[in-house]
Amino acid sequence: MRNLIWLMIMLLLPFSLVGCKTSEDDKLGKFYSLQDAYDEGLITKSDLIHIIYFMNGSMSELKEPFEPQIEIPNNDDLDSEILEKMKESFYKLHRKNIDKELDWNITNGQLPDTTNAIATISIYSFLGEFNGVFAVQVVSSLWEYDLGSYPITLAGLTWEQFAPEVIIYKQF
Repeated sequence: MRNLIWLMIMLLLPFSLVGCKTSEDDKLGKFYSLQDAYDEGLITKSDLIHIIYFMNGSMSELKEPFEPQIEIPNNDDLDSEILEKMKESFYKLHRKNIDKELDWNITNGQLPDTTNAIATISIYSFLGEFNGVFAVQVVSSLWEYDLGSYPITLAGLTWEQFAPEVIIYKQF
């Protein structure tokens, strides 16, 4: 009887551990488009105005002069641990494309075969922390970016967006 109970415990143990396991992706955080972040309440219209101001250096959409309520952010303001999580999360999101470009560059002698994919990712611009989320522009040195701009309208504001796209990072 004791052996039977022991056997049942051993058979059920792997199934009970499945619910306790957290994925590495869960620890990295998640990126949102500006629209999704706004719709989910991660950023407010005021946050959006600050993001646009920090990205473009002005906020011509407003009828009155705009004075930022927070200090102009700098890439050096990002905590190194958060920065690494952002880069890993961005890599997980775009792994297929980054790996394809990295393989091509290595195969064609453009990069050494020891090149780490995450090392090709960097924060182009840190546009501020708002309510625990981070507005950033992330780039990969393996990609080419269109230098043109395109209009974006969100929360009653319209502005010219230049590449790379502004995205919102939420850490878990």
